[in-house]
Amino acid sequence: MPPTAATAESAAPPPAKKPRVEKEKSPKEKYQPAPPVPIREIPIKTNGAFERNADRGAPLIPRERWEDMPAWYIQGQDRGPKVVCGDCYGPLVEEKQDGRIYKDCFFCEERPAAGEPILACRKCKWSACQTCDGTSRYVPRLPELEDDSLFHGPNSPAVLVPPAARTCAAAALGTVIVCPGGNYEFLCAHEAFPVAAWLASHGIAAVVLRYRLLPKYGLEEAMDDLEAAVAHVRKTRGGPVGAIGFSAGSHLIASLCRRAGARGQAQPLDAQVLVYPCLDPREWDDGACEDPTLMFFNRGDERYPPRAQSLLTGGEALKGGAGFAAAPNSLLVGSTGDDTTPPKEHLDLYAAACKREGKSFHYIRRNLGGHGFCLNEGGGGGCVREGGKGWTSGAVRWLRANGFGPPTRKRRRELAAAAKAAAAAGDASSQSSSPATAVEL
Repeated sequence: MPPTAATAESAAPPPAKKPRVEKEKSPKEKYQPAPPVPIREIPIKTNGAFERNADRGAPLIPRERWEDMPAWYIQGQDRGPKVVCGDCYGPLVEEKQDGRIYKDCFFCEERPAAGEPILACRKCKWSACQTCDGTSRYVPRLPELEDDSLFHGPNSPAVLVPPAARTCAAAALGTVIVCPGGNYEFLCAHEAFPVAAWLASHGIAAVVLRYRLLPKYGLEEAMDDLEAAVAHVRKTRGGPVGAIGFSAGSHLIASLCRRAGARGQAQPLDAQVLVYPCLDPREWDDGACEDPTLMFFNRGDERYPPRAQSLLTGGEALKGGAGFAAAPNSLLVGSTGDDTTPPKEHLDLYAAACKREGKSFHYIRRNLGGHGFCLNEGGGGGCVREGGKGWTSGAVRWLRANGFGPPTRKRRRELAAAAKAAAAAGDASSQSSSPATAVEL
């Protein structure tokens, strides 16, 4: 029997819904940034440990997940008062290099001469030479995780001030803000506290920035934290303000300069030092991550952190495209041995943009080792080879030439002349205004 109109209507399939077309959002629109929060100033010990228990906050990662954190961040062999085995974290004993049992130094990858004292692990045959055994005057041992001021207070951005920054501030001009890397998920201690100690050893005041991280916060919050730190340092310490960053920390500095340019604001920094920066953020893209767990720890959650998309903001500008902006003076440090952020894909493009835009910059580009070489001048951890074919000696000279550190005789004369000229201009202004005042009376 043929269906009636009613039964035909009820049997008819429901009308197909039009596919929902979502408006493609820019990376900056992927999340609503949290409002800026006041930045704190926290005194710390030279190695980055807290000076006051009252300054401790909650750890970045719950204690039960510490063992799951990536080894490149934990760096157990570099933490604590004594050097431990880089393989098994076991105890070390004093030995003498014989060239047979113990080979190259784990840190600098050089073999000590026969008979030289070394620290060694008898179980793993791991060894460290005298230079890299943790007694370097430039590189203090890193704090235990329980005491690491970068590993606590994830919701509280802070300017961390080591003792040397307080003592040399009176004798030095300007302050350098150290921005450690860590993939915007961690803040690597070896790119922070040893760097501040190294700068202080040359009379350059340096503080460390603790900025907010993924997965709760994105790039905008991190830039707000750096901007607040610059304003705080400029207000409380005076002089020129610079920033030195490593990996993601360099990306943060370059991004803040780009944002200032996009907003039509004056550049917040007087100088920037970008060391093995990640300036092409495409690898942070969700679509580029075949396995997000290889790119992001995400506090142990095996998923892509949505706010990581914010890291793509301004990516083309950072590579020299439309909207490029940089600090007035830049020192760029890249290593041809870096497979993670090779210069040809990152710093070469930035340097070319600086040249095109007439920005003052100096580019150190040679084989300084793999990604994360930090102060190690082409080796592993532990020592700064002053005067070698590294980058640190050149960086100190560059910073001093840009007004950081103890003033030279020439700089003192220039400051005295400027003060004298300002005083003379003030006297002339007051004298020229006196007759007018008398006439008005």
